Amino acid sequence: MLGLLKNIAVRVLESHPIGYILGVEMITRLDFLLPHEEDYWGFRRLAAGRSEGLFLDLGANLGHSARGFHKVVPGWQIFSVEANPAHRPRLEKVKRKIPGFDFRIAAVDSESGQPMTFFVPYYRGWLSLHSSAATTLAEARKGIVLSFPRQEKWVRYVETRVETIKIDDLGLAPGIIKMDIQGKEFSALQGAKKVIEQYSPDLLVEISFESAPIIDYLKNLGYVPYAYEKATDDFIRFEGRQLKAGARNLFFSRRALEDKPRGPISYLA
Repeated sequence: MLGLLKNIAVRVLESHPIGYILGVEMITRLDFLLPHEEDYWGFRRLAAGRSEGLFLDLGANLGHSARGFHKVVPGWQIFSVEANPAHRPRLEKVKRKIPGFDFRIAAVDSESGQPMTFFVPYYRGWLSLHSSAATTLAEARKGIVLSFPRQEKWVRYVETRVETIKIDDLGLAPGIIKMDIQGKEFSALQGAKKVIEQYSPDLLVEISFESAPIIDYLKNLGYVPYAYEKATDDFIRFEGRQLKAGARNLFFSRRALEDKPRGPISYLA
């Protein structure tokens, strides 16, 4: 019942920019609302048999994903990367609250040290709609039109600059990587060749636009795509090319995730 009420509340709050901001503030202040996405319960399956590890959180936003992961998989270290410098104060609060958490302000891309411009939408000039921020003005506008079509005419876009970093240059050994970086997921994967080769991390990737290039790229590296069903706690092999309506994420792994583990999950042959 709590889950049903939570889903209804989320749909209502996400229907208007003010409701969206209210929902963000609720999640920021109330841990019982976490994780903010049902797919995050799949991390518990991925971490089975591993009491310690590193969760690399790409697209930290206000720290909801780090806090949600910590709730589902306590004990793991968390390193977040966020492109928007405006989120630094909130991430500093998360750092004080969660042991083993750290972060960096940078834009994840295929190369390091390059200037990147991204656009943050503001509703009526003062409400920041960070979830629709994007690296091009066209993508930012598309996100607003999809989320808040009736309010789009009251949205302006503020240009922000930040330096890029590729995953291979972070100097980390992640066991799980989550990517939600406004359409830059494919570029981020291209900058993670060494990490993928050496550590074979499990991945949760938000498919913002076209899923086929990401699926094909990772399949060539030995990864299998999965959808997660919270109701049964199952990973199901994803055989399609496009996500079903309402779905945002795909899991990818070099391990066989279909069978529920009693210990560490075996790798695919």
